Amino acid sequence: MRHNKKKARKSILKYKASRKSLSSRQFFHKRIFKKVTRVLFTLLSASLFFFLFFIFFLTSTFQIKEWKIEVIRENIYISSEEISQHIKNSLKRNKYSSNIFLFSEKVASDDVLNNFPEIARIEIKKIPPDSLRIYVHDRYLSFIFIGPQEGRYFVDAEGVVVHSRDKEPYLEVYSDFITEKPSFRDRVFSRDEVDEIAGIVRNFQNNFGIKVKKVGFLSAKNEVHLHTEKKTKIMLERDKINQGLETLKGGLQKINLEKGNLEYVDLRIPSKIFVL
Repeated sequence: MRHNKKKARKSILKYKASRKSLSSRQFFHKRIFKKVTRVLFTLLSASLFFFLFFIFFLTSTFQIKEWKIEVIRENIYISSEEISQHIKNSLKRNKYSSNIFLFSEKVASDDVLNNFPEIARIEIKKIPPDSLRIYVHDRYLSFIFIGPQEGRYFVDAEGVVVHSRDKEPYLEVYSDFITEKPSFRDRVFSRDEVDEIAGIVRNFQNNFGIKVKKVGFLSAKNEVHLHTEKKTKIMLERDKINQGLETLKGGLQKINLEKGNLEYVDLRIPSKIFVL
């Protein structure tokens, strides 16, 4: 009986030892499997990464090939073709990346704005795989400012110099308070002064039907001079514009602005008209 018990105990111990050995082998195999799986996963991930990197960045699939420019409130002083050619040249010179994913909208926008001051704002949208949509907002050009040395500059509604032009069919303005040649984006008039000039011109043209081609905005003298298409200069006191124009209306029976035979009409003294 005792012998049987010993034999049974030995069998149990032997069974436990075999189970432990089996578990160790299984654990070892699992570790090997995990390591192999991890290595294979790493290799596959790396291969996939390099494959995608090649497709997205080294092939021509995602290289910018075309762009569409839409000018908001377009005028004759800004050319979509000029902007398009500039972007094309910049891409060729690698000024900014031609890859749709590496292309920086901000870098391109700043570059275009620096080269085209007449643009107020630009929006660039990527359209994968290879296109751009560009929205250009141009400035509202108020008049041509005649600066020192007869320099001619476009001024926008904010009174800021945005471009230089030689000859354009546009209202011209000269002043007595700008003594140095302005640079692009210099403010030569305030927003209120731009509105004031536009209002005076509109008021005169609506009341007399004669186009104003040039304005002298003379702050030091507190005067405004209107040069009409009839080659007559209308001289007004700046803070009494409406009063001066009313005086001119009342004197139309004696003078004829339409004929264009007057060199000037002086309305600087209230209720008085002097002509030459």
